[in-house]
Amino acid sequence: MSKYLKIMEQDKELFKTSLNDYNFNTKMYLLILILTKTFNANNSSLICNFFTKNFNDNDKNEKYKHIKITKTGKYKVKTEFEEKIIDEKDYILKGLEKDIDNYPFYPLEILLYRNESYQKYEKDGGKGFINQLKIYDSFISYIKFFIQSNIMKQVLKNNSSYEYIEILLRNEKHLDEILDETHFKFLPFYGSKNKFGHTNNDLLISFINSIPELVENAIIEDDYKKNDINNLTNICLLLSIGEKFITSIHEITNHLLNGYLYYLSNKKINYKFLQKAMIAMVNLFLKRY
Repeated sequence: MSKYLKIMEQDKELFKTSLNDYNFNTKMYLLILILTKTFNANNSSLICNFFTKNFNDNDKNEKYKHIKITKTGKYKVKTEFEEKIIDEKDYILKGLEKDIDNYPFYPLEILLYRNESYQKYEKDGGKGFINQLKIYDSFISYIKFFIQSNIMKQVLKNNSSYEYIEILLRNEKHLDEILDETHFKFLPFYGSKNKFGHTNNDLLISFINSIPELVENAIIEDDYKKNDINNLTNICLLLSIGEKFITSIHEITNHLLNGYLYYLSNKKINYKFLQKAMIAMVNLFLKRY
């Protein structure tokens, strides 16, 4: 990241606010999160391109096998099954090329979602591919429905250690608050590996990786019917949405509630107390189901 850090003052998205501005600077926090929690050294050049895309785009200077510039100035992307014309500024071409090299038969739609630029992430609403699929509101509603379901209630009421957690989770206004965009956000952990979510207990914000995961064990042969690619795309998206759902439940009911309880109890209920309760709850849940 040294190349980016040397010129990061040119990044207007990062330095568009003053120290007196209380608005949350999403890109600044994303940079901090990547450097401290999700950084993957194997993808350092891709991560660097992700942050320099809007003012020092090195992507155009590379030579690609699967990505070709067209007469209109846009780029044609091609996998074994599909091809599509894209706008260069919307994608990290180097990362897209790497994904196609490693997964040549994988649905192109998902590989594109995985390599969107920060600028496209913002342009599409700052909520990732779930928002682009127009199911974000349904996704949030289902999280709320699951948290208030009989399964969760039964598990929580089986042990007195869950008392404070259960009180918070059954409170409709509290759920609405922790699931709003102030406390629950999707961020692109670009270039990370097996980093699904992160909660900042001091800020009381949970972040979910907005980038879809690859289904690593999916066997996609070269004789796969091209007209079935939509089915394959939908299956892979469904599995990735399921991962986002599980991650969201984990971050909210474990880490975010930990921060709330610590704050609301004036530091009397600490992380060790909640961790012990959550471990017991998960074990009980696994035994029942």
